[in-house]
Amino acid sequence: IIRYTGLFESIGAVLLSFVMIPQFGILKGIWKSVFLSVSAFCNAGFDIIGSDSLAPYVHDPLVCFTIMALIVLGGLGFAVWFDLRDKLTLLWKRDITWKKFRKSLTLHTRLVLGMTCILIFGTAMLILLMEFQNPETIGNFTFPEKIMTSLLESVTLRTAGFATISYGSLM
Repeated sequence: IIRYTGLFESIGAVLLSFVMIPQFGILKGIWKSVFLSVSAFCNAGFDIIGSDSLAPYVHDPLVCFTIMALIVLGGLGFAVWFDLRDKLTLLWKRDITWKKFRKSLTLHTRLVLGMTCILIFGTAMLILLMEFQNPETIGNFTFPEKIMTSLLESVTLRTAGFATISYGSLM
């Protein structure tokens, strides 16, 4: 558990540092990257960027997708990770087929993955549709930015508490 947590948080911190170090300098940039990575992975939603949360990075795919990945990976839980790891190893070694891989996952893993997808993509679709033309949220974004922001808000609204748009401006 410690090894996987450290791995995911470290990768997140390295990715975030590509944005944070140029903006805040080496020491502050590393600190902010590590803090955001741990906070996102733990679904804590604490940030040390400022009162706008992640709003300054609403158009930055590296920050948005890194934060989304950390939140989802942290939210899946260790039982799901270990089940996936074990079954993917069998698949990789060709001990099972893709069809058997899906059936070999525990009921818990299948439920968690299924509900996670439904909640993320269902909510993202609702946000995208409801806010598509709202100039105070995503109305003035490019289509790919609208999708990215809808996905990030969908992921973070469930558990993490980060924000790239003003929730007070939602329709």
